[in-house]
Amino acid sequence: MKLALTKRQKEIIIGNILGDGYLEFNGFKGTRLQVKQSSKSRDYIFWLYQELKNLCHSGPNKRADGSQWFFGTRYLDDLTELRNLFYDQSGKKILPDNIKGMLNQPLSLAVWYMDDGTLDWRPKDHYAFSLITNGFSLRETEKLSQIYLIILILSPLFKIPYVAANDIRGYT
Repeated sequence: MKLALTKRQKEIIIGNILGDGYLEFNGFKGTRLQVKQSSKSRDYIFWLYQELKNLCHSGPNKRADGSQWFFGTRYLDDLTELRNLFYDQSGKKILPDNIKGMLNQPLSLAVWYMDDGTLDWRPKDHYAFSLITNGFSLRETEKLSQIYLIILILSPLFKIPYVAANDIRGYT
């Protein structure tokens, strides 16, 4: 379907793909984005939907067991282009070669953090955040880490006093 993504929607979708989002290619009609979050992230999923609602047939739904909220977009050509960047031929999520240019958008980073970020905050002790990258290879995770540190150091948009060290256990 020919419905162009806005710059803002593309930034949101890139952050979501780095996190929990899934681009499903159906083989002939194109690609759709599937978004799922636990029930505790209800407000976040409704925010995502509000940002992408012109791309969707219907709003978020709750799973019958109440554990998740989810929605999907229409099948769109722009999403097929993103799928070609973020997935290999077998359908495994990968890191695109041009990820550095994609990660310089604060909104993409914020959405990725909302999907896969954690905050360890202990007043009078420390606070640290981390991004879960288990869906990527160790090499891809190291590349993301280097890019992210460059962004944090060079960008006045991000003034974060402490960055947690990477935990490389469990990577594929």
